[in-house]
Amino acid sequence: MGPTGPAGDCGSAVYGGLFNTLVGEFCTQPGDIAALTFSDYFPAVGMHYDGNHSIVLEKDGVYEIQYALRADSKGCAKVNLALTNDGEVIPCSRICEHVNCNSAINFSGAAVTEARAGAHLHFIAFGDDSACYMLHEGVNLMIYVKRLGELPRKRRHWSDDDY
Repeated sequence: MGPTGPAGDCGSAVYGGLFNTLVGEFCTQPGDIAALTFSDYFPAVGMHYDGNHSIVLEKDGVYEIQYALRADSKGCAKVNLALTNDGEVIPCSRICEHVNCNSAINFSGAAVTEARAGAHLHFIAFGDDSACYMLHEGVNLMIYVKRLGELPRKRRHWSDDDY
């Protein structure tokens, strides 16, 4: 036992997310990105939300992103969902599925990506066909982000002269 030491930082925790509970419709057109909008947000540390329904990261790092969609198709189409990091699709996040006519769809996924402080993360939908989707009651869209750790250091590439 001794005197109380100085207060430490809040740690390296970074987490937060957006979700939607409003019933509504979104449509995709060939070549266009459908804006997925959110009605509410999870508590957040190390990130904030902007007016464009995106998550803005405040720390460099490696992030895990979970996402989900629950809706009914209003026709037959192929729907594409993905996450973007500053406008670039995160390759391992893309879900592409042919949807049966007038059927319920439930998609979810997870991706791990490197990101820099100030990066904007979006959840997007785009289609090869014109199609519309009705969002269910309850939580129908969700994106949740948590930081796993620091960005990896650049690895030195060895040459024959190094041996």
